[in-house]
Amino acid sequence: LSFQPNTCWMYGPSFEVAARLVEIFSGQAFDVFLRERLFQPLGMVDSGYTVNSAQLERFSAFYAPGENGGPLKLLDAPETSFHYIPDGKLPSDAFTPGGFGSISTPADLLRFSQMLLNRGTLDGARILAPATVDLMAANHLPPALLPYAFMGGQPFYGYGHGLGVHTLMDHGLAGVPCANGEYWKDGGSGTLFWVDPHHRLTGVVLYQLDPFWVYPLWTQTKALVYQAMDV
Repeated sequence: LSFQPNTCWMYGPSFEVAARLVEIFSGQAFDVFLRERLFQPLGMVDSGYTVNSAQLERFSAFYAPGENGGPLKLLDAPETSFHYIPDGKLPSDAFTPGGFGSISTPADLLRFSQMLLNRGTLDGARILAPATVDLMAANHLPPALLPYAFMGGQPFYGYGHGLGVHTLMDHGLAGVPCANGEYWKDGGSGTLFWVDPHHRLTGVVLYQLDPFWVYPLWTQTKALVYQAMDV
């Protein structure tokens, strides 16, 4: 442990620990567990850890911000990505982490977020119990740890932290149009989704950029969505 529980908050490899526990309890490699217990039941047909030859033309390049506001710089082309395996088959000893390295599409990620909005169910497939989703979305940080450092070390007011998601506790303090109880998760390459149970709304924003927070696409998209609503 880096510190005793409830004394500090730190972004770290907790998803890797969770993925390893899944492997121990299920007796399956993490990518196999995800495929059989999550992706296939939800119809997430383009999600996994690899891109095969048939999928390559739909696989995005990965970019970095340009200097002084200039054109984006290419970090990784689709055909040179470590995700690209022509036959799509991972080696038997491949490391499939829980906190990074998976790939998906807007349609697939929307199905995942819709399942969470429905408190664990989508199209007849039960993935999680409603109580589990509620526990995930609840804040688990004690008051002394709010606010905590987030993007770029800046205070992130109005939000707490659930089990794997950032959860909105005070939308006035946060300065966002979402309702309290909204929660979201970001990926390091600009893969983000949010769930707003009050408005029965979920959304996905994907842009392949590292670091993604240098451009306000995420906040602008959310603002436009709520501005377009009549309720």
